[in-house]
Amino acid sequence: MIERKYISIQEFIERGFLQEINRRLLHPCGLALEVVKDGDEWRFGGVWDSRDDPEGIMFVGDFPPDWRKRNRVNETQNAHLQPRVDIGLEDPFLGPGIQPCPELGE
Repeated sequence: MIERKYISIQEFIERGFLQEINRRLLHPCGLALEVVKDGDEWRFGGVWDSRDDPEGIMFVGDFPPDWRKRNRVNETQNAHLQPRVDIGLEDPFLGPGIQPCPELGE
């Protein structure tokens, strides 16, 4: 049996995953994954819902996206890309390395 490993929420934030999930996927849809700090511990707070805003959600003012976090996520994705391509993962819309989502009947 494979032992499941977990990343801490703090590392998830520091490595840029929270920023990039929000920036690339959730914000354009008007959603945002929230984290909250309770003392020394981070926890997921919920998902903001601004789907009624046609522009979605953006980082603004004193909280612009951090290019270093973007680069760390890109490096992590690139490190996993070739092994995923080698086993045939490619989505016709999203490209190589992305697990396809077959339509019913396929």
